[in-house]
Amino acid sequence: MMGLNRSLPAGLCCLLLMASGCSKSTEEASTGSGETASSGSAAPEAPAKVAAKPADPTEEPVRELSPEEVSALRSVVGLTPPEPLAVSELLTRADVREMTKYEEVLAEQPLDGLAPSPTYNAVRIGSETMFGASLQVWRPLEARQAGSRFLRLKDTYIAATVDTTPVGDEAFFGAFGETVHYAFHHKASRSVAVVTCAVKLCDAEKVKALADRVASRL
Repeated sequence: MMGLNRSLPAGLCCLLLMASGCSKSTEEASTGSGETASSGSAAPEAPAKVAAKPADPTEEPVRELSPEEVSALRSVVGLTPPEPLAVSELLTRADVREMTKYEEVLAEQPLDGLAPSPTYNAVRIGSETMFGASLQVWRPLEARQAGSRFLRLKDTYIAATVDTTPVGDEAFFGAFGETVHYAFHHKASRSVAVVTCAVKLCDAEKVKALADRVASRL
């Protein structure tokens, strides 16, 4: 090559050097940054991963509807609401008359408070002028909910007294105004019940006797 360079004109040597440089540049461009060119087609690029959408801290969690809400919703859309919890056979006029010895007319009366639902209902045996006795029963879908209901009831009574020989599995006495109460948790039937009686008709012994009659039917 050295001998060839001496015999060729200087201008021709420059042209050869320039041609050599252009050839190298073209080859590098085709292979890409010095990488060896593949004889086949280029492998397809892997699709880019889509980042997961972060949870929105302001978004409220999904909440299950309560039985009362389900019943109201069914009524709105024209469906027959589910039957409320049956309690009329758990406490009867005969029970109240037998336990209290009340001789006047007794009848089922409305009890103000919660609306009847598949998991709650109430009945009152008395008259328009006398409270008489009443029964409230909660029967939630899960056993643990019954236990929680009983504890909440216990917290609502200012003077709750635990019964050491309870009807059911656990119970307490309570008093409010002109009425006495006996609340008990009946685990076998997944129920919580409160029997209330006017102090004119019942003392603690009689209201517990009414509760015992109810428990035998749960």
